This record gives sequence, C-alpha cells and structure tokens, in this order.
Amino acid sequence: QYAEARKILKMSQSIKNNQYTLVGGPHVTVYRDNILKDGWDATCAGEGDLEIAEMIRKKKGLVLGRPVKELDTLPFPARNLIKPENYIREGDTEASISIQGMRGCPFVCIYCARDVVGKSVRYHSPEYIVNQIKEVVDKYNIKKVVFYDDTFTLKKTRAIELSNRLGELGISWICNTRVDQIDVEVLQAMKKGGCTEISFGVEVANDRVLDFAHKGITVEKAKKAIQLAKDTGISTRAFLMFGFYEDGEDSAKDMLRFLDDVQPDAARLSLLVPMPGTEVWERAVEFGIQLPADMEDYQYAGLDGPQTFIRSTRYLNETQFSNTIEWLQKGFVDWALNKNNGKVNITNIRATSK
Repeated sequence: QYAEARKILKMSQSIKNNQYTLVGGPHVTVYRDNILKDGWDATCAGEGDLEIAEMIRKKKGLVLGRPVKELDTLPFPARNLIKPENYIREGDTEASISIQGMRGCPFVCIYCARDVVGKSVRYHSPEYIVNQIKEVVDKYNIKKVVFYDDTFTLKKTRAIELSNRLGELGISWICNTRVDQIDVEVLQAMKKGGCTEISFGVEVANDRVLDFAHKGITVEKAKKAIQLAKDTGISTRAFLMFGFYEDGEDSAKDMLRFLDDVQPDAARLSLLVPMPGTEVWERAVEFGIQLPADMEDYQYAGLDGPQTFIRSTRYLNETQFSNTIEWLQKGFVDWALNKNNGKVNITNIRATSK
C-alpha cells in the first residue's frame, strides 16, 4: 500500500502549514535506504513503539526500531482519540475492536516477509488483553473483538487460559490460526470462551504446492482441522491463494474440490503477491516473475486497484494462467451461491478475459 502512502505525502506537501510527515511499516523496513528520497521527514524501520517520540523530536532522518521484548509494558491504544463505535468491519452490523496479542512468527512460508516481524515470538499476557477489552466494554459498550495474531493458538496453554478469561467477559471474538496448531481441547475452550469464527491459513489444497511454499502442512491436515472446528460449533473461513510457481490446472481443480469436500462457512481467494522481503521476491527471476521497475507501480491494495506481477507458472503459460484464474474465481462464486450458501471474497483478482 506504499503507493497510496506516497499520494498522501504529496497532498500533505501541497499544504503550506509546516506539515510533518513520518512513515513506518513493512515496506519501509525492507526499503529503509530509499524511503527518505521520497520526501518523508522521518521513517522508522522495524517496530516503532519505542521510537515514535524520538522521531517526533528529531523531525528528520531514519530511525531503526527495536523489538519490544515485554509487550505488556506498552500502554493500551488511545481509543479515546477516535470513535471506536464507528469502526464496523465489512459484512458486520456491530462495532468491533482489533487486538494483536502477539508478535513474531516461527514459520518459513516463502510468501511472507517474516523478517519484518521477526521469528522470535512475544506475547501479551492474558491479563493485559482482558483488561484492555474490559476498558472497551465499559467505555464504549463494544462486545466484539477481532484478534489479528497470525497464529492465535501457537501456544496452546496460553490460548486455553486466554479463552477461559474471555469467557467471563460476555463478548464474541474471532481469530486466525494454522491447521496444525489446534486440537479438540483448544477448540472447546475457544468455543466456551466466546469464539465464533476461526480463519485458517490453508493457502493451497495441493500437497505438491504446499511443499513448495514451505507451508509445513498437508491437505488432509487442513481438512481435519476445519472439520474439528465445525464439529465444535465454530464458524470457519479458509484463506486460499493461487499463483505459486508449482501451481497448475490440477492444483486449481484441487482447490474447488477442497471447498466441496470441507464446506467451510466462508472462503477467500487471492492471487499470490510477490511482496518485498519474501523468498518469492528474492527468487522472482527463477520463478519467471516480472517485478515492477518503480514501486509506484506496485500495489497489493489501494484506490487504483490491486495488482499482481505473476502472469504464468511452471505448468501454465500466460494464456493458460489467465484462463485458469478466471475459471477459479467463477468456481469460488458458484460454490458460495449454489453449494454452501456461504460467503466468498475474491481479494485481488480482476477479470482477465477480453
């Protein structure tokens, strides 16, 4: 989304009242040496919690962020500066708050910029999270929480303890996790604690492509995990993507077959995006990916419409790839409308046929 950030920067620079602009985030972390050339007063590479005050005092330059080792030392978000009751997620009818209860990821998927968050996993304590939610419930009467942890159940004992504590608050909540990081005990605790939906990062429904992506799971494991959640009474969402170098017509067919077999309550289809700092980006030439010459042209999401720079795979030439994508997204919609009556989201695919 950096292209959109540059547009905001230009708007700010056009206002003659001594605007001060600073920027941070994954893109800045990866491209730290080039960002200041765009005209920002200050940039932060890495986690900026401990550096934000220094950035404002210095007014200029590059600041290197330090990982926050003890997350509980951070204050709660200053929600009094906004109107939390106005924040309603797409598809919802009630306001919700978002919480990230952990940072870091120990896995090595080739499409993820893992160096941005680091491999060292750090957690907020259940008490910290519960007290933050209590504040929101008491002040704003908001009783829905969205956890943006990459893998909510990564630490089983913590997930169970947190679920038990959340159950005392009378709220509902949703989260993300991996299919190899749940079991019946955890799911039952989550259900009892108010969890209404789990989004699973399945990504691929073909074992050959899963191995290529270094996902560390199997299709069978994904099927069992989603079924376990459904049996517990928790709604399920499957995140899926297409465009890996090992993808072909067979893996596209496997994806629709997976939906038919598993019947999650919702599914999201995305094209693989070669994000800076990922193994896919670093091996782009090997995978036949044409990277953008100017980062202004690089967008995953934004007002100008998302893009992907993957046009073919090992088994699909450009025409075949285009046709397969069109067939796949139609299959997702047909599945949602005709077979599951569920929800489907196509995130960054535009019609490719003429």
